[in-house]
Amino acid sequence: MNKKIGLVFPGSGSQYVGMGKKIYNDYGSVRQTFEEASEVLGYDLSKICLEGSVINLNKPRHVLASLLTISVSYFRVYMEEIGIAPSILAGHSLGEYSALCCSGAISFEDALKILLKRGALAEKVCKLTNGTMSALNNVSHHIVEKICDELQKQNYCVCISCYNSKNQVLISGNEDGIKLAEKEILKEHGEIVPFIGSPPYHSPLMKDIIDELEEELRKHKYLDLNYPVIANTTARPYESKDTISEHLIQHMYRPVRWLESIEYMKCQGIDVIVEAGPSNVLKNLIKDQIPQMKVLAMDEIQDLEQLLELKQTNYMGKNKLQDMKHKAIAMCLGIAVSTKNNNNDLEAHNTYLEAYKNIKNLRDKYAQDKSIIQDTHVIEAFTSLDKIFDSRLTSQQERQYRYEQLIEQTQLQEIYREFQKQKS
Repeated sequence: MNKKIGLVFPGSGSQYVGMGKKIYNDYGSVRQTFEEASEVLGYDLSKICLEGSVINLNKPRHVLASLLTISVSYFRVYMEEIGIAPSILAGHSLGEYSALCCSGAISFEDALKILLKRGALAEKVCKLTNGTMSALNNVSHHIVEKICDELQKQNYCVCISCYNSKNQVLISGNEDGIKLAEKEILKEHGEIVPFIGSPPYHSPLMKDIIDELEEELRKHKYLDLNYPVIANTTARPYESKDTISEHLIQHMYRPVRWLESIEYMKCQGIDVIVEAGPSNVLKNLIKDQIPQMKVLAMDEIQDLEQLLELKQTNYMGKNKLQDMKHKAIAMCLGIAVSTKNNNNDLEAHNTYLEAYKNIKNLRDKYAQDKSIIQDTHVIEAFTSLDKIFDSRLTSQQERQYRYEQLIEQTQLQEIYREFQKQKS
């Protein structure tokens, strides 16, 4: 059975100078993505993203474009290298735009233009309201909700803007309300991480610019989604392309229900979640919430290597892979029988019989329990088949044809490459 993969895309807080440098250097598709972005933005995004200062990168209009571009780049690398169609997509906050773009619902160019406007509007709100955000760790969201409710009764604007995990929420509001909330959180032994310079996303303060955002959203075309995308505000998939604009408007002033979104993915039978973007913020949040879930961050070298292994083993499905291994051994036996003998030497015939028996023993031994077949057993069958070719003076052209036929029917290219490596 194939593994069901969910892709998640990060939002603000995951950025860092130099993010994406490795894939930028290694993949032409990534450099092309940056060129597309720079053409729309009117400046060289790669300089800001790969070489610029932290201060410049963290400006709302820059960080939004940078995170979208890096996320789309990782998605393109994923499809290029792994190619396993995701069962579902989700993006945290800004990452929802990345998810919609990668699902085919919004073009990359249009997503950039919307985010340019969104970033400018967010900066406007920040200046007008003195709004900001903070992350609160090791404190229950129930406690934070009570604190925010009390402060709202005193006419302070402060609320939970992101339900990230069982142990983390984000709060947004004006600076005075945030500071008072932080004092109360410290009394509860919670930890505080201020988001310096961040606009108060996902809070009522953003309602002042909704009309302007809606005007921008109306300018663009929305297409059917190639993959389901979970909406932040409902923790359920978008109903259709016709609801995209409405969801993105609510997205500005309603909280991100990330905790519920990941639970929904789990309930849908997702086996592996892949974070397609810079850093590993979402990976850590998900592991905090569902420790048993396999989560891989493409920005981590070791995780990317595991993802490549997944392509070979889990994409095919473990049971099917084992069937293919046994089929390869059985095909070696069939090829051995049908290969013409061009050698009358008796000693060569004995070599043939020994190699033939070895392949037959491998086939019979694992016929009942294919789950225990190892790559080495298939390589052993290939080695015995090579001895048969040698004993029968089989031409190189026929050998190549036989192996190509075998690999085409079993899709065991990696095992065959390892066999060739050992031969040399």
